[in-house]
Amino acid sequence: MQNSARLLIGFVFAALVIGGFFTISGGELPVVEQVSNPDASVLASGGDKLAQLALVVVVASGAIFSIGIALAVSAWFLNRQIVKAALEEPKPVNLPQLTSPQAALQQSGPAISMVQKNIFPIVVTIGLLAVMAFLILVFSGNL
Repeated sequence: MQNSARLLIGFVFAALVIGGFFTISGGELPVVEQVSNPDASVLASGGDKLAQLALVVVVASGAIFSIGIALAVSAWFLNRQIVKAALEEPKPVNLPQLTSPQAALQQSGPAISMVQKNIFPIVVTIGLLAVMAFLILVFSGNL
Protein backbone atom coordinates (compact mmCIF):
# COMPACT_ATOMS: atom_id res chain seq x y z
CA MET A 1 0.00 0.00 0.00
CA GLN A 2 2.80 2.42 0.86
CA ASN A 3 4.66 1.69 -2.36
CA SER A 4 1.59 2.40 -4.48
CA ALA A 5 0.97 5.68 -2.64
CA ARG A 6 4.59 6.70 -3.16
CA LEU A 7 4.33 5.76 -6.83
CA LEU A 8 1.16 7.83 -7.23
CA ILE A 9 2.69 10.85 -5.49
CA GLY A 10 5.82 10.53 -7.61
CA PHE A 11 3.75 10.31 -10.79
CA VAL A 12 1.70 13.40 -9.89
CA PHE A 13 4.86 15.36 -9.03
CA ALA A 14 6.55 14.29 -12.27
CA ALA A 15 3.45 15.26 -14.29
CA LEU A 16 3.42 18.70 -12.66
CA VAL A 17 7.11 19.25 -13.34
CA ILE A 18 6.82 18.08 -16.98
CA GLY A 19 3.72 20.22 -17.50
CA GLY A 20 5.51 23.23 -16.02
CA PHE A 21 8.48 22.78 -18.32
CA PHE A 22 6.15 22.25 -21.30
CA THR A 23 4.30 25.48 -20.49
CA ILE A 24 7.50 27.49 -19.97
CA SER A 25 9.03 26.22 -23.22
CA GLY A 26 6.14 27.70 -25.17
CA GLY A 27 4.47 24.46 -26.19
CA GLU A 28 0.94 25.26 -27.24
CA LEU A 29 -1.96 22.92 -26.71
CA PRO A 30 -4.36 22.61 -29.65
CA VAL A 31 -7.30 24.57 -28.22
CA VAL A 32 -9.41 27.53 -29.19
CA GLU A 33 -7.93 30.75 -27.84
CA GLN A 34 -10.50 32.75 -25.92
CA VAL A 35 -8.22 35.52 -24.69
CA SER A 36 -4.85 36.73 -25.87
CA ASN A 37 -3.55 38.00 -22.52
CA PRO A 38 -1.69 35.17 -20.75
CA ASP A 39 -2.62 36.57 -17.35
CA ALA A 40 -6.32 36.06 -18.11
CA SER A 41 -5.93 32.62 -19.68
CA VAL A 42 -6.10 29.35 -17.83
CA LEU A 43 -4.08 27.55 -20.52
CA ALA A 44 -1.23 29.99 -21.12
CA SER A 45 0.97 31.08 -18.28
CA GLY A 46 3.95 33.22 -17.64
CA GLY A 47 6.72 32.89 -15.14
CA ASP A 48 4.80 34.79 -12.50
CA LYS A 49 1.81 32.45 -12.60
CA LEU A 50 4.04 29.38 -12.32
CA ALA A 51 5.93 30.93 -9.43
CA GLN A 52 2.65 31.67 -7.67
CA LEU A 53 1.44 28.11 -8.27
CA ALA A 54 4.70 26.72 -6.92
CA LEU A 55 4.39 28.96 -3.87
CA VAL A 56 0.82 27.80 -3.23
CA VAL A 57 1.87 24.15 -3.58
CA VAL A 58 4.82 24.63 -1.21
CA VAL A 59 2.71 26.47 1.40
CA ALA A 60 -0.11 23.90 1.22
CA SER A 61 2.35 21.01 1.46
CA GLY A 62 4.09 22.66 4.40
CA ALA A 63 0.78 23.13 6.19
CA ILE A 64 -0.20 19.51 5.61
CA PHE A 65 3.18 18.21 6.78
CA SER A 66 3.18 20.44 9.87
CA ILE A 67 -0.31 19.26 10.83
CA GLY A 68 0.82 15.66 10.32
CA ILE A 69 3.87 16.22 12.50
CA ALA A 70 1.75 17.87 15.21
CA LEU A 71 -0.67 14.93 15.18
CA ALA A 72 2.19 12.42 15.31
CA VAL A 73 3.81 14.21 18.26
CA SER A 74 0.53 14.46 20.16
CA ALA A 75 -0.26 10.77 19.49
CA TRP A 76 3.24 9.82 20.69
CA PHE A 77 2.83 11.93 23.84
CA LEU A 78 -0.59 10.48 24.63
CA ASN A 79 0.67 6.94 24.04
CA ARG A 80 3.65 7.61 26.30
CA GLN A 81 1.33 8.78 29.07
CA ILE A 82 -0.87 5.70 28.64
CA VAL A 83 2.13 3.36 28.86
CA LYS A 84 3.42 5.28 31.87
CA ALA A 85 0.05 5.02 33.62
CA ALA A 86 -0.23 1.31 32.81
CA LEU A 87 3.12 0.62 34.50
CA GLU A 88 2.17 2.44 37.72
CA GLU A 89 0.51 0.74 40.65
CA PRO A 90 -3.24 1.51 40.78
CA LYS A 91 -4.17 3.99 43.50
CA PRO A 92 -7.45 3.73 45.38
CA VAL A 93 -9.84 6.64 45.06
CA ASN A 94 -11.28 7.92 48.31
CA LEU A 95 -14.77 9.20 47.66
CA PRO A 96 -16.57 10.73 50.62
CA GLN A 97 -19.68 8.88 51.70
CA LEU A 98 -22.50 11.41 51.41
CA THR A 99 -25.94 10.74 52.73
CA SER A 100 -27.84 13.56 51.01
CA PRO A 101 -27.47 16.30 48.37
CA GLN A 102 -27.48 18.90 51.14
CA ALA A 103 -24.41 17.28 52.68
CA ALA A 104 -22.69 17.39 49.28
CA LEU A 105 -23.46 21.09 48.93
CA GLN A 106 -22.15 21.79 52.42
CA GLN A 107 -18.88 19.97 51.70
CA SER A 108 -18.36 21.57 48.29
CA GLY A 109 -17.70 24.98 49.72
CA PRO A 110 -18.97 28.55 49.52
CA ALA A 111 -18.98 28.80 45.71
CA ILE A 112 -21.76 26.24 45.33
CA SER A 113 -23.83 27.79 48.10
CA MET A 114 -23.49 31.21 46.45
CA VAL A 115 -24.71 29.82 43.14
CA GLN A 116 -27.49 27.96 44.91
CA LYS A 117 -28.67 31.17 46.61
CA ASN A 118 -28.58 33.22 43.38
CA ILE A 119 -29.77 30.62 40.89
CA PHE A 120 -32.93 32.53 39.89
CA PRO A 121 -31.16 35.78 38.88
CA ILE A 122 -28.50 33.78 37.04
CA VAL A 123 -31.06 31.84 35.00
CA VAL A 124 -33.07 35.00 34.24
CA THR A 125 -29.93 36.86 33.09
CA ILE A 126 -28.84 34.02 30.81
CA GLY A 127 -32.36 33.82 29.37
CA LEU A 128 -32.47 37.57 28.70
CA LEU A 129 -29.08 37.45 26.99
CA ALA A 130 -30.24 34.56 24.79
CA VAL A 131 -33.44 36.41 23.80
CA MET A 132 -31.48 39.60 23.02
CA ALA A 133 -29.01 37.66 20.88
CA PHE A 134 -31.90 36.03 19.00
CA LEU A 135 -33.60 39.37 18.38
CA ILE A 136 -30.37 40.96 17.18
CA LEU A 137 -29.87 38.11 14.72
CA VAL A 138 -33.46 38.34 13.48
CA PHE A 139 -33.48 42.09 12.96
CA SER A 140 -30.02 42.21 11.40
CA GLY A 141 -31.14 39.73 8.76
CA ASN A 142 -28.61 37.04 9.66
CA LEU A 143 -31.22 34.52 10.75
